[in-house]
Amino acid sequence: GPRSSANSHQLTWPVNFKIDENLPLDVAVLLRSEFHDVMTVGQQGLCGASDPEILRVCAVEGRTLITCDCDF
Repeated sequence: GPRSSANSHQLTWPVNFKIDENLPLDVAVLLRSEFHDVMTVGQQGLCGASDPEILRVCAVEGRTLITCDCDF
């Protein structure tokens, strides 16, 4: 359910994220510290996978992809 952030009066909900291989693992650590459900491309053995394959996995898992890949 919703939770109140210590730094804000807004309600937030955990989001399911997938972190692309071109981002530092610190991004995943930060998001997890805010109680989000985070998986990385590397954790799932998807490094080097095609963009459509990564998007397919995100869709199946209900995850929002975070990437710095400008031509994704």
